[in-house]
Amino acid sequence: MRPAVVAIPDFCAHMPPEPSSLGTLGVKVRILKACASRNNTFNSICALALRIPLQINRCFENFLAASKWQLQRIAARHPDALCETTPNEPRFASDRAFFPTGAAKAYDVVHVADTLPFKRHDILLDALAKLPRRLALRVVGSGHLTENLKAEVERSGLSADLVLNSTEATINHLIKRARISVARNVEDSAPGILAEYTMAGLPVSANAALVCGRQHIRPTGLTATDADFDSAMRRLIDTAHNYSPRPVVQRLWTWPHSVKRLGALIERARQSKRK
Repeated sequence: MRPAVVAIPDFCAHMPPEPSSLGTLGVKVRILKACASRNNTFNSICALALRIPLQINRCFENFLAASKWQLQRIAARHPDALCETTPNEPRFASDRAFFPTGAAKAYDVVHVADTLPFKRHDILLDALAKLPRRLALRVVGSGHLTENLKAEVERSGLSADLVLNSTEATINHLIKRARISVARNVEDSAPGILAEYTMAGLPVSANAALVCGRQHIRPTGLTATDADFDSAMRRLIDTAHNYSPRPVVQRLWTWPHSVKRLGALIERARQSKRK
């Protein structure tokens, strides 16, 4: 019987041949127990670093998270665990999936987000209303506020197109038609869309209160408070040509960097087991 493997596909293709397990949300205890002799690693994808029941996170020996402060909270609960930060979720940071094409710019701003309250669509709508140029593209997926958002855009009279439930290929195509990108959420763990925006060559304006992932923004755009968001967007639109985010992301935060860190973490775990 082959050992059970719970893993993110991009990691699996580049993992050492010895089986390991890599879990995120939704993994079951029985699966982890089947991998008990392996190096069980939990990859946190939430700002709340351990959003899983205690009986499940006890099954993990290694932990990955987006920031050092998250690792400190994990270490407080699991002092013997091995912990490491990863640049971003690897499936979101592929320079083959997201890339610039030189397409004509049809929009000033693009915002890709589900219609959920914590994505803060309201802040963007308020800021767009204050800008002299208000050509916006809103690519949205699932969420219970979709109809509310559509109605609000219609009431406001903004030049904002909504594209619903798009495929990754469609999103990539649409992103390239904008000058800048925005992310207004706060309680998120290094949002994957930051990698998608910047891989496509767009500078990003993100919330200054973002709890994880601000290190992804400083060389590739700017952060702004809610009160200053409209002026920050105006500055970024006017200076977008001065940014080259894609080479920065390729050098620092693509999935090969994550795999390298993961490999080092697994080797440390193996060495620890041999002692």
